[in-house]
Amino acid sequence: MQSFRGFVDAGGLMSYSPDIANNHRIATTYVDRILRGERPQGMAAVQSDTYELAINARTLRVLGITLPTSLIARVDTFID
Repeated sequence: MQSFRGFVDAGGLMSYSPDIANNHRIATTYVDRILRGERPQGMAAVQSDTYELAINARTLRVLGITLPTSLIARVDTFID
C-alpha cells in the first residue's frame, strides 16, 4: 500500500490517497484570496474530500494476487 499514486505508476501495488490535482485547485483559491488582501487567520482550513484508489494490474499479476470483486468495484484507476 502506497501513500501516493506516483508510487503505483512506478510499480507499487496500490494507493489510496487524496486527489492531488483537487488539492492544488483548493490551494490556488487560498493564494488568490491572500493576494487580494484577505487575512489567512480568517480562512477556514479545508480537508480533501476526494480520494482515489489506484491499483497496478501488472504488479497484481506478478504477485499472483486476486482481488475481491467488492474491492475491484471501488477502484478509480487501474494502471497496466
